[in-house]
Amino acid sequence: MTSLIHDHVNVFPTFHDYEAPFIALMHDLPKGGLMVARDHSAVHKIAAETDAHVVWYDTVPCDGWFSEDVAYGETTSFKLVRPDGSASRSPPPCWAPTTSRTSSGFRPSCWSVIW
Repeated sequence: MTSLIHDHVNVFPTFHDYEAPFIALMHDLPKGGLMVARDHSAVHKIAAETDAHVVWYDTVPCDGWFSEDVAYGETTSFKLVRPDGSASRSPPPCWAPTTSRTSSGFRPSCWSVIW
């Protein structure tokens, strides 16, 4: 979950109406499950509703994972800082052409790079 900003006012007239489906989603996450969420104040409130493990991230320093030293170019790279403060450079982009692609075009290793 990246943020929680009131949208679709024709369907959800109030912010309370808007956040209700997200609260329901939090209740549906299994205990021991995983929710990955951006460090955003409204998301913190919603995340308190789940028994799942919440992993926080942002593009600025936070208590969870965050990026720094972003370098833009033909490919973008950045330092990924873990909650314990240790860091590593970002991996090659998952969408880059490679001879080891799966049928979907993604590199198989992309799913396990961070963990």
